[in-house]
Amino acid sequence: MKLFIKRYSLTLFLICVWNITFGQDFINTQLLNNKLFLNPAFTGLNWGQLTSVISTRTQFTPNSGKFDLLTFSIDQGLCKFKNIGLGFLTKKQTLGDGKLQTTTAGISFCYNIQNVLFFSLQYDYINQSLDWSKLTFSDQYDPIYGINGTSINSNLSTNSRNNQDFSFGFLNRFPIKKGELNMFHYGFSVFHLFEPDLGIIGENKIPRRYQIHAGMIYQLKTKNEMLKLNLVPYARLSLQNFKVVKSNFLDLGANIHSEKLYGGLGLRTNIAQNQLKNTNAFLLNIGAVIPVKNEMESNLRVTYSLDFNFTGISTNNIHTHEISLIYQINRCSTGKKMGPCDYKKLGIQAVF
Repeated sequence: MKLFIKRYSLTLFLICVWNITFGQDFINTQLLNNKLFLNPAFTGLNWGQLTSVISTRTQFTPNSGKFDLLTFSIDQGLCKFKNIGLGFLTKKQTLGDGKLQTTTAGISFCYNIQNVLFFSLQYDYINQSLDWSKLTFSDQYDPIYGINGTSINSNLSTNSRNNQDFSFGFLNRFPIKKGELNMFHYGFSVFHLFEPDLGIIGENKIPRRYQIHAGMIYQLKTKNEMLKLNLVPYARLSLQNFKVVKSNFLDLGANIHSEKLYGGLGLRTNIAQNQLKNTNAFLLNIGAVIPVKNEMESNLRVTYSLDFNFTGISTNNIHTHEISLIYQINRCSTGKKMGPCDYKKLGIQAVF
C-alpha cells in the first residue's frame, strides 16, 4: 500500500510541474567552479590556461524522484590569439528516476579587450526526452490490486524534442586598486535568448534566464608569511519567469582559500513575498588541492558542496549534494602571468 501511494504521489508531482520542468534550469552551488554555466564570458578567462571540470549534482535526496545533474566543460584562452577564448560544455539533467531527461551540448566563444572586458556568445543543441514506460497512468490503478496492467498511453509515439539555443555573457575583471593583488569582477549573462520550444506535449518554451553576479579575491593578513589566506566573497542573482511560477534565486556566500584547502558558507533564498514557503537553503563548501607533478603549472582540485534546505520543502527531501573535479594547466608559457590576477603570489588556484 505504501509503494502504491508513493508511486501515485510521484506521478501527480510530475503532472503538476510538467510545464516548469520542461524549462527550468538547474542552479549550481559551486558558482566559481562551474564558471561556464554561470556566464559564458568566463570562457578562456586566463591566457594560456586550459580548465576542465566534471561535476555531479543530486538534488532533493533521499527522495526517489530526485533531480540529477551531470556536467562537463573545457575551455582555454588561446596562446597565439590572446584576445580569444574557446570552450565546450555539456550537461545531462534527469528528473524522476530517468523519466524526463534533458541533454545539452554546446560551444562558447569569448573575446576580451585587454584581459579586462569579456564578451561571449554560446550555442547549444538540446534534446529533451520522456520515457512513457516509466510513468504510471490512471487506467493502471485497480481499487483492490493497486497498480495492475499496462496503460494505453505507455506507447505514445512522441517522446522527444530537439532544438537550438543561444546565450550571451559579459564580464569585467580588474584590480581593486592599481598595483594590488586583490581582484574584483562583476558580470551578467542571458541564457535562452530566443526561448527555444522543447514541448513534447504542446508548446513549452524555455523562458530567458538572467544572471547577475559578482565576486572578489581579498588577501588576508597573517602573522605567518608562509601561510597565505584569501577571502573570496560572491553573489549571484538568477531570474527566470514561467507561466506557472517564478524561479528567482539569490546566492550570497564567502569562501576562504589557502594553497591546499578551501571552505566556506553561503545562503540561497528564493525571492518572493512569502519567505516561509520558499526553498531557502544553507550552503556548505569544502575542497582540497591534489598535487600534480609535471613540467607545466597545473593543479587538480576536488570540491564538495551541501545544500541544506530549512524552509519550503519537506524534511525528507532536504539534502542536495554537489561534487566537482577541476583540472587546470598552463599550456602556453610556464612562469608568466595568465592575466591581471597573480594567483602565484596570492597562493591560490585560478578562481576567476
